[in-house]
Amino acid sequence: MVLGIAGVAAVCLVTIIAAVRSGWATRLHPMFLGLLVMGGCLLSFFLQQLLFSVPLPQTRTGLFLVPLLAFILTAALVAWPRPGLFPTAAACLLCIPLLYHQGRSFNSTYAVEWKPSGEVAHMLDIIANDHLPITESVPIVTLCSSFESWGSIPYYQRTRNMEWLVTSVRRPPDPYVNSDYYIVEYDGYGRVDTAHWKLMYRSEATNTTLYRDERWRNPDPDVLFHEVQHMEEPGLTGSSKTHHTSGAQSLRFDSLTHSTNTVRWVVPNNQDSVYVQISGSGMVQQPGDSNWITLLITLKRNGKEITHAEVSSALQTVHFGEWNRIGVLLRPSIALAPGDVVQLSALPFTADTPLYLDDLALTVTR
Repeated sequence: MVLGIAGVAAVCLVTIIAAVRSGWATRLHPMFLGLLVMGGCLLSFFLQQLLFSVPLPQTRTGLFLVPLLAFILTAALVAWPRPGLFPTAAACLLCIPLLYHQGRSFNSTYAVEWKPSGEVAHMLDIIANDHLPITESVPIVTLCSSFESWGSIPYYQRTRNMEWLVTSVRRPPDPYVNSDYYIVEYDGYGRVDTAHWKLMYRSEATNTTLYRDERWRNPDPDVLFHEVQHMEEPGLTGSSKTHHTSGAQSLRFDSLTHSTNTVRWVVPNNQDSVYVQISGSGMVQQPGDSNWITLLITLKRNGKEITHAEVSSALQTVHFGEWNRIGVLLRPSIALAPGDVVQLSALPFTADTPLYLDDLALTVTR
């Protein structure tokens, strides 16, 4: 890129000298416009690195300089008075990639980089209008996405107030985590569960598809277990009577209190082997996004962890400094058996700032 800029600068210098000597400097206005834009870019690169330590552009971050340099070079060559066969021919050749690039830029569906994510916004709109109602026991909707689309989802979660959407990423060759919805890209179609997934939208332009898992569409499932820890236990370590959402107190995580009692369910011996949905929720109050509470669901068999799910309260908090309901979902890919242990825990990230927890609830449904 440096050699390209130096080469264009040399051509422009020769053109300016010739124009001044021969009296056709007025033909250089388009070239000067391009040079002005280029000068502004170079100055901004320098200032950003000097003031904010922003790295200089390279590879794809400097790609836009290619058509800009081509424009400046083309404007310099066509400015030469006629006849000038070589400058005109060279300018015409340079216009070919410039026009090709311009033609591709008219596509407003996706960019070549991260092409599969081009219609993620539309897919999230579909989810927002289609998902089951949010409830106290299940306050979230889950989405498992292929890698390239997953990277842009947090932006829309914040700008569209979709804190209720909890996402996970599928990394090949792993399967998709059991979720309410799935965004499947070109490398994931071999993992589509055609027996249970319903096609919601397919983008022909990006070859990316949105599916809904019909197994979790039951609005009134059978409840196998439900327990709420209201933090009302007398003498509870870390209890706070100044912050609570129900009852008379909550739990305060700080430098002295780092954990709390878990909510636990042992699958009874008379329970048939079943596939279940395990949901955990809690009311959390945190002052900012630098410290948070993690809700963790674990499933153990014979003392060994089979699977788990966790979520950070910072990602679901709508208003910091206020109470927000946080949720986590686990849908094991295996059936529960008698003696299995399901456990919900709440853990603070650090002890730097106080965090408050109330109404920690565990629900198991089928």
